[in-house]
Formats: sequence, C-alpha cells, structure tokens
Amino acid sequence: MQYIIGVDAGGTKTSCEAYSLEGKLLSSATSSFGSVVVDKKEALRNIKTGIDECRDSLTASECKGIVVGAAGAETGNALEEIKSYLSKYYDTKIIVTNDAKLAMYGYLEGKDGILLISGTGSIGYGKKGNIIERCGGWGHLIDDKGSGYHIAMEAIRCIVKERDERREFSNLSEKILKHMGIDKIKYLIDFVYNSPKGQIASIVPIILNEAEKNDKTAIDILVRAGQHLFDIIKTLYNSMNFSNGYVTFSGSIMKIPLVRNTVIHRMKNELPNLRLLEKQCSPTIGGYYIFIEESSI
Repeated sequence: MQYIIGVDAGGTKTSCEAYSLEGKLLSSATSSFGSVVVDKKEALRNIKTGIDECRDSLTASECKGIVVGAAGAETGNALEEIKSYLSKYYDTKIIVTNDAKLAMYGYLEGKDGILLISGTGSIGYGKKGNIIERCGGWGHLIDDKGSGYHIAMEAIRCIVKERDERREFSNLSEKILKHMGIDKIKYLIDFVYNSPKGQIASIVPIILNEAEKNDKTAIDILVRAGQHLFDIIKTLYNSMNFSNGYVTFSGSIMKIPLVRNTVIHRMKNELPNLRLLEKQCSPTIGGYYIFIEESSI
C-alpha cells in the first residue's frame, strides 16, 4: 500500500505518522526533539529515527513522500539542511516546512481558512489557495496578546496597580502572589524579570479558577484575551479578502470557555461567513494534506 509520512518535529519530541493516499492512519512512532534550534545534528538524527520506526512495518518502496514540519525550520537555511539530510537516506519526495504550517493544514484539512493558536504565545495563520499569511506571533517582548503569558501579565499588572493606588490586594492578587511564593511585593520584579515565560504563564489556571467563582477582574482579563485573539482572525480575514472559509483553534488558551466563547461570539456577529471547524488532530495529518495539494493527487 502506498503511503505518506507526516513528521511533526518539535522542541521536545518528534511525532511521525504514516497515512495511506486516502488519509487512513497506518502506523506511528515517536522520537526525541526535532527542532534544529535545540541541537541541529541531534535533531536530524531524531527525525530520521522517528521516520525509520514509523515505516518499520511498511514497505519502504511504497513511501510516496515525507513531509516534515519542524520547529525553527525557518531559521537560517534549516529548511534546506533538513531536506538535504533526509534525501541521503530516502529515495522519495521530501517536503520540509515549519511546524505551524503543518498544524494549519492538519486542522483545516487542507481547506481555505484561518488557524488561531494560543498557548503560552499566540499567532494566527491564514490559507487561501496557495497564499499563506500570518498575524501575531511576535513573542512576549513585542506582542503576544491573548496568549497565556499576556493573560498572566495582565493579572500581574493589576497587582502593581493595587499597590501603587495603596489599595488592599484583591483575592485574585493574593492567590497569585502565594502561587509565586512572594511575601513582599518588591520580590515581584525579580520573579517577572528572572522567570521563563512558561513559569509566568502558569498563573493562568489561578485566573481561570477565580473567573469561575465570578471574580470580575479575572473575568475581564479572560474576555479581553478573547477580544485580542478575535482581532487576529479579523486582521487575516480582511487582509486576505476572505468571503468565506473555515476557522479552527489550537492551544491550551483556546480551551478556556470564556476566551473561546468571546472569540466565537464576535465571529458570529462580525464575520458570519466564517465557519468554525471543530477538530482535534495530530499535526502530522497536515503532512498528508500538504503532499496531496502539492502532488495534485
């Protein structure tokens, strides 16, 4: 049976899955990180290990293509290096792109539309025919509105505002300070400037928990996050001149009902031609759709 292998090469692991030409999952394998930003030589070996294990139970000559979506693939000439490395070992068509494009094709099933991603960071990708655009994703130091990091920082800004206005800390602020292990406000500066963004984003569950208890500040923060994320969709919709299409979501923040529902509510009111595509999938299926599109199968 002829098949295609999709590879999601991330910063912590590499997922490989083989699909028939009809899109049926045939086999899967996992290896260590595949991001060339972490360690180029080791990442290349890990990608190859995953591919080899994925096709162990399949006929090598029946592999029609390998599509790799790698984190950091657009850094330097990484795209060419990954393709060149794999071409030494596999006599088949090889396509290399970034992990976000792989995810977009997977979640949208190759259709035209927009993928909105919000986890620790946030970014949107739009696809219309063979045109792909992005919005956001500039990183937490520039602009990651609607992301977990941005939500956490909104809450931290509320803490310092309460301090500067000489007000007692709210229940939300007290819980956040306790979570961070801060008993004196002056240590907040050290925490923010010396902690990785993932650690700062770990505050989000506290905000969510308080929002579920009807804390107004927490609710407002999450609603604003949804407004910011909708703006990403609207920007792509307008810049790409969509008249219709699909929208799909990915990332932990998009699983928060208040954030998600805010985005959906504004979509229905302002962009009614966009249809929500409810889908959970492995990004590797994006390799299948990319290959089918580029090969005109």
